[in-house]
Amino acid sequence: MTVCLEVEKVTKHFPHRRERVCTLHEVTFDVHDKEFVCIIGPSGCGKSTLLKIIAGLDAPSTGEVRLRGESIEEPHPKISMVFQSFALFPWRTVVQNVEFGLEARGVPRPQRRKIALELLEMVGLKGLENLYPKEISGGMKQRVGIARALAVDPEVILMDEAFSAVDEFTAQVLRSEVLELWEETEKTFLLVTHNLTEAIEMADRIIVLSSKPARLKCNVPVHLKRPRNRGEPRFLKFQKELFELLREELENTIVRHKLRAVHAHHGLEDMEK
Repeated sequence: MTVCLEVEKVTKHFPHRRERVCTLHEVTFDVHDKEFVCIIGPSGCGKSTLLKIIAGLDAPSTGEVRLRGESIEEPHPKISMVFQSFALFPWRTVVQNVEFGLEARGVPRPQRRKIALELLEMVGLKGLENLYPKEISGGMKQRVGIARALAVDPEVILMDEAFSAVDEFTAQVLRSEVLELWEETEKTFLLVTHNLTEAIEMADRIIVLSSKPARLKCNVPVHLKRPRNRGEPRFLKFQKELFELLREELENTIVRHKLRAVHAHHGLEDMEK
């Protein structure tokens, strides 16, 4: 398979008081054309930061992200992002939100309106194009976000916890719809999620990050036929294996925090002496 996206030794530091805190440490992996990849890891390990770097919304401290060999140093026209918080403009109608990226690129109004209406029909929102975000449900808002991401005809679609802001029933419907869109459009999808079941259900491959500073812990292909049954023994076995990988990281984090507390306590005792 052809490599579409390359993440090479990406490290990210953030300033914190008088020191620098490392969030990501030399994270390296590739994503292939038309692949659906999920990124999982302990809470707060830097998954969303990594996705923003891939999107060109943030810069790595060191390392590089490349799309077909071209270094990504700013938002790229061939990479779109779907946000957890929907990120719709409340003053724009549904169709105007979908048109936004096309409008920013100077696409004439008749053409961008045609593209937006076709995509709204594709995501099941035909007839709602003139409503405002406050007038539609969370699931509908996320469909608008997905349509907006597709409107600019990207090669890669990034999704940051895209189903976590809606109820589980709606999330399950959205997952099925996104998989259908992925198969229909043949785009490359990269989804950050904290939900192991979601990752196994959707991904061709799962990138597992360690606790902070996040390193690549493992790169796991998902050899399960689609559509995937959550109650199937192989699915449950794989889920248990992923859970154990993440539990190791959680336990490591807890141990480190306890050791820091012990060292701090000893330091105070030394000062008192």
